[in-house]
Amino acid sequence: FLYLALKEQPLGEIIKTVFTAKIRYILIALLFYFLSYIARSEKWRIQVVNLNFKLIPKTAFYALMLHFFVNSFTIKLGSFVRCGNLKKTANVPFPSCFGSYVSECVFDFMFMFLGIFIVMALKFNEILIILKQLVLDLGLETHLDKPIYLIILAIVGLISLIVLIYLYKKKLILKKHLSKVKEFIDSIKKTFNIKGFWLFIAWNFVLWIMLYFMNLYLFKSLFDEKAGFILIFTITSFTYAAWLMPNPGGIGSVEYFVLQAFLLFGLSTHDALAFGILSNGFTLLSTLMFGFIMIIIQSLTCL
Repeated sequence: FLYLALKEQPLGEIIKTVFTAKIRYILIALLFYFLSYIARSEKWRIQVVNLNFKLIPKTAFYALMLHFFVNSFTIKLGSFVRCGNLKKTANVPFPSCFGSYVSECVFDFMFMFLGIFIVMALKFNEILIILKQLVLDLGLETHLDKPIYLIILAIVGLISLIVLIYLYKKKLILKKHLSKVKEFIDSIKKTFNIKGFWLFIAWNFVLWIMLYFMNLYLFKSLFDEKAGFILIFTITSFTYAAWLMPNPGGIGSVEYFVLQAFLLFGLSTHDALAFGILSNGFTLLSTLMFGFIMIIIQSLTCL
């Protein structure tokens, strides 16, 4: 994605534009970004408490920040660190914690698709053009008309399923871990039946509001012209989708998705890439900073 976004672009000039960002707006964006983590932490904490575990806001926030800190330089391994940390600090079993994380991801995708659906309703034809271009960029058009690939995929999936069923019935796998797997599955089921459901939904909206204002002030830091609500909402929806992709720190996907968001509104590729690099660099460095601070604080408080 980074290659697709930056190929044949004057990177030196784009970087110069990035360094023109106004610090006062960057600091305001930093505040909203920090508040977005509090909102994310609280909505996740509701899910864990719903599983009948005690979890105070501070402990949940520490675990969440460690998660995103590790995600900044690994391929989504932060969830394991989050649940390992919570096992030590709040005695929440790993399977239950991981189940709450999985259901959290489902809700994240639901809100992301809701945001993109709204954008599609407003910019349907332009979105179709972007999707067609993505297919061309990834070279998928040469394979989409060949059903043999789908047949091979179906055969491999069917064989894998048969083998898993056979091993399960013979108790060759999961023999020692059936109780943990059941605990994991039960925790997912329970987090879809949240007691404080409307509070949970409210925290989801607060998260999006914080991210919206973060993007608004990042935009203001680079450009003098006014940003319309729909433009910033589209950028927020697209960057949210980019962060959910399995790449460290959203590197590449943020730049590519922001480029598409800008092109939807007829803005320049230069401005889009400058904003994308600023946004990605801002979130990556901020997350590393927050995570590092949390590691120090938690180490000191444990002493």
